[in-house]
Amino acid sequence: MNNKFTLATLFLVYFIFAILLNSTGTVILQVINTYDIGKTEASMLELMKDISIAAVTFFAASLLPRIGYKNALVISMVIVALGCCLMPLLPSFLTTKFLFFLLGVSFALAKISVYSSVGLLTQSKHEHTSTLNLLEGFFYDRSAKWLLVICILYRFH
Repeated sequence: MNNKFTLATLFLVYFIFAILLNSTGTVILQVINTYDIGKTEASMLELMKDISIAAVTFFAASLLPRIGYKNALVISMVIVALGCCLMPLLPSFLTTKFLFFLLGVSFALAKISVYSSVGLLTQSKHEHTSTLNLLEGFFYDRSAKWLLVICILYRFH
């Protein structure tokens, strides 16, 4: 498989997590309105996501080379898909907290896999640094901008 296709796939995985992780504020507002809970309790979603990212990153970094980075990416996407499928089936604040926990676990697996894969795919230190900077910029450039561009392009297609 060629490196450009693999890097594009890694960017796509990161894009999916950018959308999911950068929507926490909006989801908190929706949870407050939907489940009639307080702001303090709703803010637990952010904690569920962040704690799971930290814990899984700490433990998974040494395990992922044995599992394989590609397998870890697939596992992370399956976990997110299952969590998203649970929401309409069991709509509750507890399910939402569980979804954000799963999202954190999945992102930790994906982030380690993506970073490690970039290290394996790039040929020089400069290329490695450039690719990671682009990837992080892609993630932190508020995925809403990218989503807006995709929606506009889809509308005119």
